[in-house]
Amino acid sequence: MDTKELETFLKKNRMIGEEETYQGVCKRIFGAITRESEKYDVGEKQIGEMEATLIDMFKQRKFVPSTPIITNAGRYEERPLTACSVPPLDARMNRNELEKMVNQYHKKGMGTGFNFDDAVDPVTELLFFNANAVAEFERKEMDRPIGNMGILSIDHPQVLNFAGIKAGKFRNHDWKFNISVNLKDDFMKALALGEQYKLKDGTIVNPEKLLDDIVAHAHNCGDPGLVFLDRFEQYNITPHLGKYVSLAPCGEVPMASGETCQFSYVNLGAFVDGNAVDYEGLKDAVHKMVLMLDNALDISISNFENEKSTEIMSRKRKIGVGVCGFSDMLFSLGIQYDSEEARGIAEDVMSLVNYESKKASVELAKERGAFPAFHDTETKRELITERYLGNSSNTVSSKDWEQLRDDINQYGIRHVSTIALPPTGRSSMVIGASASIEPAFSLANNESLDGNLERHARENNYNGNMLSVYVEIDRTGSVQETDLPQEVKEIYKTCLELSPEAHLLMVATFQKYTDDSISKTINLPNNATADEIKKTYVDSYELGLKGITVYRDGCKQEQPKALKYNVGVSK
Repeated sequence: MDTKELETFLKKNRMIGEEETYQGVCKRIFGAITRESEKYDVGEKQIGEMEATLIDMFKQRKFVPSTPIITNAGRYEERPLTACSVPPLDARMNRNELEKMVNQYHKKGMGTGFNFDDAVDPVTELLFFNANAVAEFERKEMDRPIGNMGILSIDHPQVLNFAGIKAGKFRNHDWKFNISVNLKDDFMKALALGEQYKLKDGTIVNPEKLLDDIVAHAHNCGDPGLVFLDRFEQYNITPHLGKYVSLAPCGEVPMASGETCQFSYVNLGAFVDGNAVDYEGLKDAVHKMVLMLDNALDISISNFENEKSTEIMSRKRKIGVGVCGFSDMLFSLGIQYDSEEARGIAEDVMSLVNYESKKASVELAKERGAFPAFHDTETKRELITERYLGNSSNTVSSKDWEQLRDDINQYGIRHVSTIALPPTGRSSMVIGASASIEPAFSLANNESLDGNLERHARENNYNGNMLSVYVEIDRTGSVQETDLPQEVKEIYKTCLELSPEAHLLMVATFQKYTDDSISKTINLPNNATADEIKKTYVDSYELGLKGITVYRDGCKQEQPKALKYNVGVSK
């Protein structure tokens, strides 16, 4: 998009004001964020240089802030810059009090996560909160679409009613919620051993049959997803500040009651130099982003209405350095998504992003102090690096991780965690980057192609008519029906042209170096079977993932993104 098109996009999505310009927006966002450094005795000249650097990196598409930062920073002084939250609801609250608290978070621009394990009738509770979200949307109270996540554990007596709510009589309901079933470790153990499983009320069930019923609903309508909260809790560094109860609306971040999350994204596609990854440039971008997010977090903490959120975020200082443009990176490098080479690139990139984000956080701890809960005796400081010790990639050695551990022990670290991979959504569209770590959804009107397709065709001795190739891409969104060499077709596979295993293996690779989790949908063709979805679910657990979402193309009458260009959606 050129500047005018970008301004139109931002205004249409209510991310900027009607009178704002692109140049003005850059100054507004990064001016507001960098000014927060004044409280740390940073001089005016240094602040000005930091602002100019961030603006320049943004214009070069090297990173993009989350939509709440773009929308709120320097524009709404009373709003935090956070994307998601788990409101600290109390069972003693009446309906009006519950609605009022949730509305507080939504009006500030935050999506919300809920856990219905304590509800006798979780379906009724879900419908109540969804109705509230729909009413807010109709009143146009938010500048951005607000998502919600509802979670119920597998041992709840009403789990099947909950899991099937979108597949039954409420199928065509106006939904503002994603729903997920929390599969506990004891359930997965019973499933693997072929043993019976006991629900909370003492009912004995067959875990295989229970999972089959959940899978049938997911096959029917795309919901529910699965989450493995026990795995999140295993790496809860500050359990004394609250156990994880729910997730961000897209499943990438676990949160305790009152907790929120703060994101921005490095555009991996902007760090390709010829046929190689510009790791030095990527390292620099990560360090700048950590500083930016630390300042943004300060703005957020001063603007939470709820004291619980202020307290827990002040104590933990959780941030999320995310990524987008991974598919673009592979296109530029000429590497197919479903290959060991691509997974090797993923490991090298993500290990570096994680490691450098924590190095930057340690440097900030020296200047600004560690996250306050770091000094609590109950804090499990060893968990910050424990899962990465012994890992070695081409960019970060096992000795590097050991040195980082020692540095954290000596100096502390500014943030309880630094890495999460949200879906990126509209943020990646702002800079014309592919979403998160997703493969391309379609190649029609795909900015990632640029000159890469023609270059790769030449490199593979293609002598055909590229104009006819592009006409075919416009028609189908794919290169698979063209006469391009097979080597080129392999590079440009779209999401439905990849196997479920290819999707899962890539998620597992990124998960290896991700503190929290990854929002990534395993997109399947319309003819995918329930058994294929079940296998994907079980494989996700065995690969060590923390959650999984599967979507069968066309299983809903309306879906956010067509997975085949100009082909339509099956009803």
